[in-house]
Formats: sequence, structure tokens, C-alpha cells
Amino acid sequence: MFSPVNEKSEADKQSRASANETPGRGGISLPAPAVQMKNDTAVNNDKGLEHEADIMGNNAPDVYHSSGALHLHPPQPDTATVQRQPVANPVVQRVSLETLTEIVKLLGLKIAENSVPAIVATIAGAVGLSYSVTWGILSAGIGWVATALLQKLMQAKQEAKADDKPEVKTDISGIRKTGDSFTDEISTADKNTTTLNLIKPVFPDNWSSDIFLRFKSLNTLIINNTQTATPPKDRLAGLLQLPLKRLELIRAEFMDEACYSNLGKMRGLDNLSLARTITKEKSPGASTTVSSSDGKRELRNVTELAGEVLGALKSLMENGLKTLDLRWCSALTDENKKALKELAERHKVALTLTEK
Repeated sequence: MFSPVNEKSEADKQSRASANETPGRGGISLPAPAVQMKNDTAVNNDKGLEHEADIMGNNAPDVYHSSGALHLHPPQPDTATVQRQPVANPVVQRVSLETLTEIVKLLGLKIAENSVPAIVATIAGAVGLSYSVTWGILSAGIGWVATALLQKLMQAKQEAKADDKPEVKTDISGIRKTGDSFTDEISTADKNTTTLNLIKPVFPDNWSSDIFLRFKSLNTLIINNTQTATPPKDRLAGLLQLPLKRLELIRAEFMDEACYSNLGKMRGLDNLSLARTITKEKSPGASTTVSSSDGKRELRNVTELAGEVLGALKSLMENGLKTLDLRWCSALTDENKKALKELAERHKVALTLTEK
């Protein structure tokens, strides 16, 4: 039934609703601002709406404003005139300049300009990624996670760059040389050497493997048929500081327990040869003496290898070794060979043994 009172009541409600709404895009009505700042900026402080906005903001993808329009792409470095006009309804950028500056310091990079685009571009160049992908990593995983990932990418790029260096092979023979003259020749060889082949090397009694540290790019070291039985003072610890991928210790009579212990600590080694090195006459371990075939000499005969020998081989196979050459290693028992074969099969190592 028509009632002037009811009609007035409904009119009041519509009037109040209209006063609290403002037209939005597409004809959608938006709540009117409840507070107005001095610079005429409208602010709505309704707690319910604020809570709802927080939820929607957390669930929304990262967006960036450009000329009032929303995009799902990161801002690109400025290539033309910088726009200094305020952007309508700007979205607060989650990666601050201060944070990016800290990341640059952690990565050890230098920047030409202290701005977000310049820093992101610098990081992108260092890790070998595009600007957009680098920005995505920084935005999605800011902090230690992003920094750790970028450090890994930088390391991979540096290693790939190192692999592009030209190979420099140096052969040094110890025939008719003294220990001092032989080491002098090593100390004057091309420091860019990547493959060092020592033929019948003669080392002095006080030699140390740190003589090889001058070759910063050394990836292959061959010590073939050494004339020295004295172990190096550092027990091959110097080799742990080199980027060696291939190591050949052929008839290396200087190898004792400590040398094998350090050998087992090498990481990054792909190929190892100990051919004619793990022998009954020269290897460390429990031994007896036997007469030579002509009966004129007493020879040492290893009956049980020192634990460091097999321990080193086991450690290397478990940590990425690809090929292992153990030909003519007479000190290896059938039991030793069986255990080594099982390890090689388990870790996919190409193992070469002399069966007899």
C-alpha cells in the first residue's frame, strides 16, 4: 500500500546511498572517500574496505603502472626522456633502491649509476640473464634467496667464460737435469699453462706441490715416471687450490698415506690415473720382504694397503669422478677390485683395472 511515510523513507535511503558512491570505470559505483587531505587527495578510511583491499592486494599478481594503464611486465631501463609527471594511482615498488644497492655489494659488482634500472641492468649482465628475468628474480625472491641464486648464476657464467680460454700445453722433461734446475724450469714456464706434462720429473728433496700454484688455469697435470721417491712437504695439499679436472700420477713412487688423504679431498676432478702407482713394492701399507726372481735382492711386498689409499678412491668416486685408471696396480687384491667395481657401478665411474 502506498504510504507517504514509506516513500519518504525509501527516498532518504537512496539519497544516502548516492552520497556515499562515486562513479567508477565501466559504470561501477565506488565508495565515496570519508576523509579529504589538504591537497584535495581523497582517502577512504573505512576499516572493512581496507581489510578487503589488503586481501585482494595479497592475492593479486605484480603489476606496474605506465601512463595510467596496468601491465604485467617490469619497468624497462630509460632509453628516452625520463617522465617526471606523477602517475595516476601508482603501485609501490617492492624492490627498493637501498635493497638493490645492498645486493650489488654482496655480489661484488660496481655500478655506473645509482638508479634501479642501472642496478638491475648491471646484475643482469653479470649473471647472463635478460633484464626482465633478472627483475623477476629480484621481485619474487628478494633477500638471501635471490642473492644466493644470483651468486650461483654469476659463478656458472665465470666458469663458462674460463672454459673458453685457449689451451696452453707445456712439456717439461727431467732427463739429465737436477732437482733444482727442473723446478726452476717449472717456475719460469708460461703462467697461462692449462696442461702441464712432466716427463720423468726430478724433484729436490724439499719440494712442495705449491710450485704449481702459479698456473691459475691449470686443469690437467701429468706426472709421469718420476725419478723422486721423496713425498712433497705439503703432501699434495697445494693441488687442492687448483681447478684440476684431470690428474695423472703415473709410477708416482712418492705417494704416502698423507698424499692419498689429500688426494681424496679433491673436488671437481673428472679423470684420475694412478697407473703403476699402487704397487706391491712402493705403496703404503703393511708389508713383508720377498726375494727377487734371480735371488739377488730383497723386495718389499705389500700385503695390506693403507686405509688412506682405498679411502681416497672411494671419496673421489662418491664426489663426481668420471674415469679412474688403475692399470698395473699390483697391490690391489681381488677383494679390493671387487669393492672398487661395485663403487664404480653405483656412481657411474668408468673404471679400468688390470685383472692379472
